[in-house]
Amino acid sequence: MENHQSFVLPLVTIGMPVRNGDPYFEAALASVLAQDYPNLEIIVSDNGSTDNTPAVLARANVTDSRIRIFRQDKVLTAFDHFAWVMSQARGRYFMWAAHDDLRPAHYVSSLVEYLERKPKSVLAFADLRVSSIFGKDYQQKLFSFESEGVDRLTRMRKAASQQCYHIYGLWRTEVLRRIPFIYNGWWPDLPLMIAAASIGPFSRAEGVNFDYLEVRKTNEQRAQYQDNGRPVNRVFRVLKLFRVTFLTIKHVAGTKLAILATWFVLEKQLRVAFSLLSGKVNSGDR
Repeated sequence: MENHQSFVLPLVTIGMPVRNGDPYFEAALASVLAQDYPNLEIIVSDNGSTDNTPAVLARANVTDSRIRIFRQDKVLTAFDHFAWVMSQARGRYFMWAAHDDLRPAHYVSSLVEYLERKPKSVLAFADLRVSSIFGKDYQQKLFSFESEGVDRLTRMRKAASQQCYHIYGLWRTEVLRRIPFIYNGWWPDLPLMIAAASIGPFSRAEGVNFDYLEVRKTNEQRAQYQDNGRPVNRVFRVLKLFRVTFLTIKHVAGTKLAILATWFVLEKQLRVAFSLLSGKVNSGDR
């Protein structure tokens, strides 16, 4: 029975949350459908799109049986939408795919192979390339996210200090299910990444690229996309980030590490504040 189930159920789930994905969504979905990994399910959730996204999904649904398409009755925040698609996963491994990122056809197969060889790793990610123009001019970006061979506290501190590009790597699904998804409107993925780092290391799969569309947004624009236009109060949001970090890490790793993780996030926010005051970063940066 177990062998039969492992054969029937998809080993890898790709979760693709989308809302108004034009003009990038069709190409991003094509890069997911082009994956050469054979044991795959693709969950696409339309979060109340008002553009051409439903038409793209209608065509894809007809042509590819690997896709499971959902449409949300009520528009979710971006973070809650990401959590929702993960909750539908049936695979041993899970990967989020945004509507404006691209990956080569061997992306999933390479990361699966890596995680199969690294049983302690909770996440495998690729070499990062970024561009402000979708589909071209991608440039390699130094992003030292990997944390193999270091202790738990060092992994957590490193995760707290970085952007979260590697959330788009390949995860062990059971690790994500151990982490509570608690919404906050400021850097909502950071507590998740710190919690994951407390469980195990992040690994880099050499020779694989991930292409990320990097578009600068003001705080107001980010709130419009992530929170459907809720008002921006940076002080309140940062305070809530501390609270959510504490609660998330406490659930996974206990009170002592939760306090330390919250301190790591505070350190990061102080560095950002200093950079803002000194003019080294733009006000729209986190």
